[in-house]
Amino acid sequence: MSCANSSGTEYSRIINTLKECIIEVKMDITRYKIIHKSCNKKSHQDIVKSIIIDKDSHLKILKEIFKLATGEDLHEKVLEEKTITSDTSNLIKLSIEKEFQFVILLKNLRFILPEPSVKQAINAILIDQNLTINKLIYMNI
Repeated sequence: MSCANSSGTEYSRIINTLKECIIEVKMDITRYKIIHKSCNKKSHQDIVKSIIIDKDSHLKILKEIFKLATGEDLHEKVLEEKTITSDTSNLIKLSIEKEFQFVILLKNLRFILPEPSVKQAINAILIDQNLTINKLIYMNI
């Protein structure tokens, strides 16, 4: 179930929706736990779901956050090997339509994720500080 309103296209609305959905971010030695509640206004139930993600699986974290914020899956694409600095790297390619939203989302998200390595991974995605829409946003994992 998506926490985002599918008709809402304003970037600030997406960010605010995400902040409503995520109650807290907990971290232990090996895992992250992102706890969020359903934002379905039709239901009076306060559904709380725990998402357990391996500490090093930054891509999984970002995929779940993107899904929470936009209601859509984050599609990944491995590009030419010469653009990858690590042999285990993947590149995330977003549609132009969602790219700008995701950059703003990540900028806000950095302040609620406690782990420095995750903040660094997010910073790696924010390579285009001018928010040019036609560029790839990518992260080495």
